[in-house]
Amino acid sequence: MSKKPPLQNQGFKWWEHVTEIWAVATNIYIEGTFPNGVQYDMASAIQLMHNMMVAHAKAVIAYKEAGYEGKIGIVHSLESKYPYDETKDEDVKAAKK
Repeated sequence: MSKKPPLQNQGFKWWEHVTEIWAVATNIYIEGTFPNGVQYDMASAIQLMHNMMVAHAKAVIAYKEAGYEGKIGIVHSLESKYPYDETKDEDVKAAKK
């Protein structure tokens, strides 16, 4: 690419292209809390995560090929787990898995 796209990198050091792939897939195709309310469609959830990662990879390549300075990355959704009953060893162990 010989010319940078017009809008970008005006002093920004960090770019986040895709956020929370797992949360998007879960809410759309597993829990059904996002439209269209689909539940337990694991094949679609996995395909969606794959497509989002491919899109992110392509964005990173374009960013680097354009010669922008700074860093580009992805934001992960990390979920903490807590024991149902902190006094029960099996619950504490399950939360650590």
